[in-house]
Amino acid sequence: MSDESSEDKFDQNPSDDTNWGVLVKFSDYPSITDAYPDHAEEWLPGDLRQEWQRLQEAARFAGITLLRRFSTLSPEDVQQIEKRIAEQQEIARPSLRERFPQLGDSVEEPPYRDLAANPRELLQFYEIAVRSEEDAYELSAILSEWTEIVEHAVVLPPPAPLPQSCVMHQGYVDGDDLNVSFETDFPGYLGSGVREIWRELGGGGMAIHTGMVRIGVVEKRWDWSHQSLSHSSFHAVQGNCPRADTNTPAQQLRHAISTLGILAATGAQLECTGIAHGAQVLMASIFRCGESLPAVAKAMDMLRPMLQAGNILLVEQQALPSASIDCGSAAYIPIELDPSVQTAMRVLSDLGITVVEPAGNGNGNLDTCLSPSPSQQHDSGAIMVGGCDPNGLGPAGGSNSGGRIDCWAWGQDVTTLDMQDGLRCDFGGTSSAAAIIAGIAAVVQSFVIGMTNPPRTPLTPSELRALLRSPALGRQGATVGTIPDLRAIISQLQNT
Repeated sequence: MSDESSEDKFDQNPSDDTNWGVLVKFSDYPSITDAYPDHAEEWLPGDLRQEWQRLQEAARFAGITLLRRFSTLSPEDVQQIEKRIAEQQEIARPSLRERFPQLGDSVEEPPYRDLAANPRELLQFYEIAVRSEEDAYELSAILSEWTEIVEHAVVLPPPAPLPQSCVMHQGYVDGDDLNVSFETDFPGYLGSGVREIWRELGGGGMAIHTGMVRIGVVEKRWDWSHQSLSHSSFHAVQGNCPRADTNTPAQQLRHAISTLGILAATGAQLECTGIAHGAQVLMASIFRCGESLPAVAKAMDMLRPMLQAGNILLVEQQALPSASIDCGSAAYIPIELDPSVQTAMRVLSDLGITVVEPAGNGNGNLDTCLSPSPSQQHDSGAIMVGGCDPNGLGPAGGSNSGGRIDCWAWGQDVTTLDMQDGLRCDFGGTSSAAAIIAGIAAVVQSFVIGMTNPPRTPLTPSELRALLRSPALGRQGATVGTIPDLRAIISQLQNT
């Protein structure tokens, strides 16, 4: 990710990119969580309701209200989620090595295989829009003292700028070329071998072309009118308010179309082909019409009913640190550090949906805030992706580093689609890297599902994550972790 323009940092629409808020997670307080109502202050116990009313008497907090963080979710929906998770758990699944004995010791059995998410936890999250950063910190401090019913209250900063040198080629889908030299001392690149697998699978893979693998994408705003995107393959969930109009910051539209190019460009009009071209792509915006606070978690949950086990969800967002959510010197941090996002990720993972997220372009070390050893209690289940140089020598685009990062991909010099039916060759940061890995994940699932007739059960999110982070199935950069090699992964899976 390169530096963002001030236009993105200071969006002129105050209901989108400039509002501060407080995220409240109630303890499992039945009066609220059993009904999950908006304006939940009306359901507070008597003494706290009176304290809330006193807060509202102050001009700075006049009109504040507790609104559902997941505004499209109901307790009945949670019951359906629990049913879907139970169905996933009832599927008799041997271990990854039992399914694919040829993997041998090349892949470690993931310690985070069973996340045991509690979907009811989604009903414990509420949000409060406030007028300023100062108000957000003061209100979060007050609510944090309500320990009898509040588990935690954290500050919600405005959305971070989107996670974002020029070589006009798609080296990231090719094989390795360590002898390339351009006008600069460019020392070649490590490719992922995608193009070779296309030829072997007949394009994007049988399952992708028959709609077995869907990719959900969370962005701010988008415009998929590019000539190299198949418009019939893109769908937006109901209730979005991306406001793609003359006032929309161009950088946001450019970011989305560049991401979609990596995933799904057809290659028909321009020499740019998406890694999972032919896949159905479902879009959700972090903005909803009539709601003050944008929410990544809300967009993820809006995509949930449209995705099924074996599908991929790419969350192309990062977060701003705050006193509540800090990561040392990192200027931008992974979006999973938002507690509501982490809960949504764990629920989606238990539903069999693989979540991919960027590590963030904060140029920091995530070991200060995220354990490098996943655990059931603290691991989101998502595949976290760092951005590296094309040659794998080190982080690129300001990518964060740290042991939590599962794998790496190109974070600079990425050729993809651009505005006005064009191409760009300078997309980068952990945005490009996460999109590359999401595309690779979709092709792997496509291959596994299509291996037999009837289709084989897809990999679980933890199994797919284990393959992509395996050093034996990728390359090790000089100062970064595993750079997945799709050829090696598919080759190993074929030897059943």
